[in-house]
Amino acid sequence: MKKKRVVIADDNKELCALVAKTIGSMDCFEIVGIAFDGADTLEQVNRLKPDILILDIIMPVLDGLAVMEALKKGGKVPDLRIIILSATGQDDITFKAMNLGAAYYMMKPFDEKVLKDRIMQFGFTSEKQVKDCKTKAVNDLFRAIGIPPHTKGHQYIKHAIALIDNDMSLLNKITTSLYPKIARQYETTASRVERAIRNTILLTLERGDLSMIEDLFGSYMKQQGKLTNSEFIGAILCVVNDIKR
Repeated sequence: MKKKRVVIADDNKELCALVAKTIGSMDCFEIVGIAFDGADTLEQVNRLKPDILILDIIMPVLDGLAVMEALKKGGKVPDLRIIILSATGQDDITFKAMNLGAAYYMMKPFDEKVLKDRIMQFGFTSEKQVKDCKTKAVNDLFRAIGIPPHTKGHQYIKHAIALIDNDMSLLNKITTSLYPKIARQYETTASRVERAIRNTILLTLERGDLSMIEDLFGSYMKQQGKLTNSEFIGAILCVVNDIKR
């Protein structure tokens, strides 16, 4: 999947660096430009053709609203998704920004997890793009950990992650609901699904990247001396969805 291109526009250089670091940690996005005033923002957007613009309202030369007015008038970037990140929260400014085409208006100071969630939520034009992004994140993580790709358990774990991502309650019903769902999809039995996942996890712990395994699963193994299937799957989901464990 092609990465979404992002331009950040804010006159606060430290904040730009923080936003860039936050977005840069997300698999499906890349920072292609940073602007510190409105005129430079327009130049970069028109030249770089980003998919997403993270835009402040109060900036030198041209403010954020003037930038949006110019972009709307020029019509050169019709598919641009604009997410406002500003300390200015007056109702009339918020209304005007949304009326000019902002996808979302977010107040400073911001929580990094919330910013990531909103970029995932509003930075895509379809649910398919969100799904493709998460699929890429899962594939990249599987490779980094060293989960054996040519095992049935590899595919079953991927399927389990997709199912639980849509219904988190399945993580607490792994034996009674999750395994049977996967088994029906692959025309096998729940017990075979469970064994295949278990064997793949054991192979991963034996042959995978030790530093990644320690980082992701070390706390479970230290507490209990072992790692259950649900803990393995849950830890991967936490990383993909950026949830603190």
